[in-house]
Amino acid sequence: SGPMFFVMLGKIACYGAMSVRATDFGVINLAAHSIMMRVFFFFTCWGDSLSQAAQSFLPRALYPKPAKEDLRKILKRLAIFSACVGVFVSQTSNWILTCGGSFLTNDKAVISTIVKHAGFVGLSLVLHPFIMLAEGTLIATRDFRHLPASYATTMAMHFSLLGLFCKSFSDVWFALFFF
Repeated sequence: SGPMFFVMLGKIACYGAMSVRATDFGVINLAAHSIMMRVFFFFTCWGDSLSQAAQSFLPRALYPKPAKEDLRKILKRLAIFSACVGVFVSQTSNWILTCGGSFLTNDKAVISTIVKHAGFVGLSLVLHPFIMLAEGTLIATRDFRHLPASYATTMAMHFSLLGLFCKSFSDVWFALFFF
């Protein structure tokens, strides 16, 4: 449970750091950021389910003795499903943020900011199912050394991007895409 605790703590720290960094770009951008994060989190559960699927189905192909053909078959199916989920959640979130802003807030300046930056939410959500599939695969293989190490590396890069290279609000969302 130690490595999983570190992973969850790392995710919370990275998402929180984005919100803290967004405060530097004004109230309108912070309000837009808050709404965009809610939409992002609404759709991340789809990717989380792929992590759960990998953790559920891969052990049968891995233990007691790895069955390479079964493993390839399961990973191929999960990768195809990840691609479909990624495209679906990306397009749906982009549509919600660009066309449904009036359902999310009344402020026209916030809606304008959301529409302007909605693409980064969509791009991040295209990648999220693959990232979660990779995480689920690491957990299924019981590779608990590489999981925290990979998160420590990406956290360092994420915090570096946020701290050193974010000169505008869109850079905050680029950091999420890179994360």
